Formats: sequence, structure tokens, C-alpha cells
Amino acid sequence: MNCKATHLLFDCQITKQKCLDEWSKVKDVMPNAMSQDVSNMSNQEKMLFIANGMNSEMTVEWSPLYHQMTVFVKNVWKEIDRMLLTNE
Repeated sequence: MNCKATHLLFDCQITKQKCLDEWSKVKDVMPNAMSQDVSNMSNQEKMLFIANGMNSEMTVEWSPLYHQMTVFVKNVWKEIDRMLLTNE
């Protein structure tokens, strides 16, 4: 996994608050056991977890989680884009 993606989604100090806010929404829709497991992951492991579809076959019951993960990525990237445009 590209470490730049991990940096932008989890480690960047400039977007840190947006990342934390959006990631908390992801964790809010996770099953409790999964949320606990993810809390123990490094940021690199979280990135791989997202990119690999939570290391699982498609699970219909997790549809809200899949959706919230896409919202997380989209909203963080929108924040990065907004910051790049305002810093030109």
C-alpha cells in the first residue's frame, strides 16, 4: 500500500482534525469487536484494511460501514483539495 495514502488519510497534521472527525463516523457504524480490533491497528494497517475491503467477502449487513468508509475517504480528499486550492 502506498504510504502517501496512509499519510494523507491518517497521519497528515494539516488534515488531522478532519481525519479524526470522519474516522470516528466510520467507527460508529462498525461492529464493536471490529472497532476494538481496528483501534489496535497501526495507520498502515488501517489503510490496508480499507483497501482490502475489511479483509472479508462482501457482507450485506456491513453496507452502512462500506458507505461510511467511502464517505471518510471522499471527505478527507475533499478537505485536501480545498486546502490545495486555497494555498495556490
